[in-house]
Amino acid sequence: MSSERAVVDAALRRRRRAIEGGAMAARGVGIVSLTVYAAGVWHATASPERTSALTTCGLATALMILATALSVRNFRNPAARGFGRLSATQVALDTLVIIASALQLEGYQDTVAWPVLAVPILTAAVRHQLPGALTVWLVTSGSYVVAVTAGAVPARPAGVPFAVSVHLMIALISGTQATSYLRQFHDLQAARRALLERVRHDDLTGLLNRSGLEEEAARHGGRAMAVLLIDLNGFKSVNDTLGHAAGDQVLQEVAGRLSAELRPGDVAGRLGGDEFVVVLAGTGAREAGDVAARLADAVSRPVRIGDRTVQVGASIGASARPADSDRAFPALIAEADAAMYEHKAGHAITAGRRSPVTSSSAPP
Repeated sequence: MSSERAVVDAALRRRRRAIEGGAMAARGVGIVSLTVYAAGVWHATASPERTSALTTCGLATALMILATALSVRNFRNPAARGFGRLSATQVALDTLVIIASALQLEGYQDTVAWPVLAVPILTAAVRHQLPGALTVWLVTSGSYVVAVTAGAVPARPAGVPFAVSVHLMIALISGTQATSYLRQFHDLQAARRALLERVRHDDLTGLLNRSGLEEEAARHGGRAMAVLLIDLNGFKSVNDTLGHAAGDQVLQEVAGRLSAELRPGDVAGRLGGDEFVVVLAGTGAREAGDVAARLADAVSRPVRIGDRTVQVGASIGASARPADSDRAFPALIAEADAAMYEHKAGHAITAGRRSPVTSSSAPP
């Protein structure tokens, strides 16, 4: 996993865990409150209303326990693909619990309980922004209107229009704020990705820089790995005769050719100047030499600069480690660098010819 993905996921996981933690705490309060209420009802005189109240408390408690179980699952694995589905299920369960509890209090205790219907609206806003808040508002308000119309709860003067309008305002305010917050959250995530992309990549070529290469190499752990260090031959003359803009174009062309020749799982980077690095995953010294020869051929092809054609060659030093070796990326770079300069010292390479490849592979 790349560092930008790790940072984004960590932030998203923290946010989701905060939501689930708050939901579990709120349901804990709800379960205690229902238990206290049920204890008081239990000692009341036997009646159909008493039985209905106890049944409602039992079912509501069971639903909250089920919703809490879903919260625990989401809390433990906030990056799971089914997080959103379980989150929506929790909203539905919480809404049923609050509706049943509110209507029970209004009907059995003759208590004004409709304000509590705002709780699932707020919950839906946090989890599913404005669409979720408006959906739950429709469900809660519709249930309250039906209950009053059917006579299940006492009708109070102007009570229904007032309750419905207040809850609509709550849904609009909380939903729009939650939507705005989520949009801001995603904007910050995009900014983080862009910043980390620049930190890990070379501005000119778009290849990984040293930091990005070290991170990618670290991902391979104890697997076999080879490193190729590529130094361009004849690049200085391009800069001297055609200018730095032409040199930059050559570097970009070389970067593109290296990337095009890589196998799945291999990565290329630029250390600076005209030095490039290729990290070959699961590769030994012999296979690294084959790859290096192919890269040298690709680099040596002519490059068109305006109405001019230029050619550069490449000296490539290779270093490989076997599986379970403790040699890290900096050590492999140092070995490849030594091999590359050893080749430069012993063999003069003219631009346009196939570049020989030297290899260094110290014991693990």
